[in-house]
Amino acid sequence: KVSYDDVNGGFSFSGAAAMSLQVPQSALALDYVATTGSDTQTLNFTLKTGTSPVVSAAIALTGITSETTISKLVEKIQDAPGYSTSGYTVENVNGQLRFARDDGAAFDVEIDGASSFSGTLADSSGISVMGDTVSAAEKTVVGNTVLGLTQAASAVGENGLYTPVGADLYGQVRPNGEFIRPLAEQRYGLKVTFDNVTERFTFSSGSTGDTSSIKITNANALSASLFGITATEEEPLQVKVSDVALRGTESLPAQTVGTQVAINVNNNFSVDETNNTFVVSVDDVKGTVKLPPGDTYTLDGFMAALQKEINSLASTTGSTVSGVRVTYDRQLNAFRFTTGTTGTNSFIKVSGSSNWGLANVEAGRGSTSTWIKPTQFTDFSSGVGVAKYIDEFGNETSSADGFTTLPEWSPIYLDKGELTFNTSGNLISPKTGSQLDTVYLADGKGAL
Repeated sequence: KVSYDDVNGGFSFSGAAAMSLQVPQSALALDYVATTGSDTQTLNFTLKTGTSPVVSAAIALTGITSETTISKLVEKIQDAPGYSTSGYTVENVNGQLRFARDDGAAFDVEIDGASSFSGTLADSSGISVMGDTVSAAEKTVVGNTVLGLTQAASAVGENGLYTPVGADLYGQVRPNGEFIRPLAEQRYGLKVTFDNVTERFTFSSGSTGDTSSIKITNANALSASLFGITATEEEPLQVKVSDVALRGTESLPAQTVGTQVAINVNNNFSVDETNNTFVVSVDDVKGTVKLPPGDTYTLDGFMAALQKEINSLASTTGSTVSGVRVTYDRQLNAFRFTTGTTGTNSFIKVSGSSNWGLANVEAGRGSTSTWIKPTQFTDFSSGVGVAKYIDEFGNETSSADGFTTLPEWSPIYLDKGELTFNTSGNLISPKTGSQLDTVYLADGKGAL
C-alpha cells in the first residue's frame, strides 16, 4: 500500500515484508499460463548478462502443477538456489512474471525447451517463448530527482518512509506541481459539522459577512443518502453574497509580523544550518519547518520556499495547513505571515532565527465582526405604536406615503434622547447640556 504522509512529508509504503526503493531498472515481463496437466512438471531457465565475461545464473524449478499460480511460481523462483546472489529481481507485477536487474544492465532470459512445463510463457505479442531467449535492453535512467531515488536501494523504515536523496529535497518529498484551481478561486477553512439533536449536517464557508457565500450543486444519490443533501444545478443549496447588510463585515485572517530582518534581502543571501529551522503553529497544527541550506537565495525564492513548507504541515489527527501567505513589508523591513482561514479561531505563530526577525514574535489571531441590525423606531401615541420613517427631504415622519428606499445619505433616528451627529461629526441633538440628578444608592453605599 502506498500513501502520502502529510506529517513527515513523504510517501509511506506498507507491506508484509522488508522493502527498498530505487529508480526503475532494466526489466522484461512475460505472460504466464499455468499447466493443465495433473502431473508435476519442471521449468528451467538461465539469466545472463555481460559479454566478456558472460555472467550466468541458472534457475531450476520442480514440483510445478496446475495449482501453481503466478504468485506461487514467483515464490519458487525466489526460493531457488542461486537466486539471492544473482542480482535479479523476479516479481508478480500486474499478473505478469517480471524479471529485472538492479543495476540497469542489459540481460537475457534463456528458457529451457527441454523442461516438462506444458503451460505457457509468452511475450507482449502473445507469442510463446518456451525454448527461446528473450532480452531486456539496458536502462539508462540513473535517478529520480523528484522522488529522491537513485540506483542504490533506499531502505524503507519501520514507519513506512524512506529517506530521499538530494540536497533540494532535504529529506522530504513534497508535491511540486501547479495548483489545479486558479489562486483567485481557492478557498480555505470550509467546515462540515453534524448536529446530534437535529441529525443534520451543516456546511459553512471559511469566512463570514455579507461578502461570504457557499453553494452546493449536483448532489448524487449517495450524498443524499449519507448527508441528506438534495441539490441540483437548477435548485442548489446556497447562501448568496448580499448587497444589503445582513451578516456584517467580512471576518479577518490571523496575521503576525516579525521584527526587522538582520540581513540585506536586496541581494542574494545564505541559508544554513544555523538559521534554516522555523517552528510554526497555524490554527490547530504545529510543526517544524526546515529549508534546504543554500547561498543563492533571493527574497522571492526564500518566501516561496518558506510558504510552501508551511503549507505542507499537517497534524496526526488529519488537520492540514493551506493558504498561508508569506510576504515582506518593505516599510517595516519585516516578514508578514497571514493565514488562509479567517475568524476568531484563526491563529498563527512563527518562531525562527533573529536573522529573519523571528526570534520574539507575538502570535496573531483572526477576528469575526459582530454587529446589531437597527430596527425601525416605533413611537407610541395613546398606546398605539406608530412606525417612523424618513421622507425624501431627510425629515422624520410617521407617513410611509411615497417611501421606497433611503437616500444615499440620510440621518438615522435611534431612541429619543441619544446623541446625534451629522456627517461632519458635529453634535445635532441635544442642542443644550443635560442636567443629571444625583442618585443615592441604598444602605449608604454611595451616590451616582
